[in-house]
Amino acid sequence: MTGKTGLKLINTVVVFGLLVGLNLLLIPRWGLVGAATASAAANALVNLLRLVEVYILYRLLPYNIGFLKPMAAGLIALAAGWFMSRRFLTGETLVFTAINIAVLLAVYAAAIMLLGLDEEDRAVLSRVGGRLQAKFRR
Repeated sequence: MTGKTGLKLINTVVVFGLLVGLNLLLIPRWGLVGAATASAAANALVNLLRLVEVYILYRLLPYNIGFLKPMAAGLIALAAGWFMSRRFLTGETLVFTAINIAVLLAVYAAAIMLLGLDEEDRAVLSRVGGRLQAKFRR
């Protein structure tokens, strides 16, 4: 969109090189987890690289402080899930997985609500609520 196709090519080459290098390094040690780690690291790096490029080229930051709320809520939910798996439920059954998912979602939603909703969040929830009400009226 911005006419910076050369920069896009450089980003792609960097990600490709990083993926190959990290896969060669991590797959023999960790197998499938190594491949997933390499992919996650490469994606994180290219996204950070693009963020820096947009700021340098256009002096734009697409994020504000509101983006920290979901990250904080995710960390709180992760801590709750870890605590729950260490203290209460053990095993690798479907029931355990379903309970863990339900707890993670509930803690995440509660953390988001406690951290406060932005005006955009309220507008989205209002719109979704309106659509759900219209759907269930039928």
